[in-house]
Amino acid sequence: MEFEHVDKGIQETSAELGKSKTKEAELSELISRGIADAKAGDFASAIDEYKKALSRDSHCVPASINLGLAFKNGDFQDAIPPLEYALREDFPRFACCSYACRRAI
Repeated sequence: MEFEHVDKGIQETSAELGKSKTKEAELSELISRGIADAKAGDFASAIDEYKKALSRDSHCVPASINLGLAFKNGDFQDAIPPLEYALREDFPRFACCSYACRRAI
């Protein structure tokens, strides 16, 4: 009897972990499709995939970065918000990348 509460908690935790893995897999798939579209030069489709990922998780920094970078067709104003968000959310990693890029120029 006393373990019923513990068992229920374990089941609820397992269900949440399963949802989390599913969400991560979905985000990964959407971002991968966006990257494939961008590599093929189909930036409109890439943008759609990154936006889908961000609608699933608005705090997904990789989707924000890739979305900003996908605006290569002249919509540079649209690139600013997702890149600024990524900079605020993941500054240490973004700063290292940015520093490496400046050094390469």
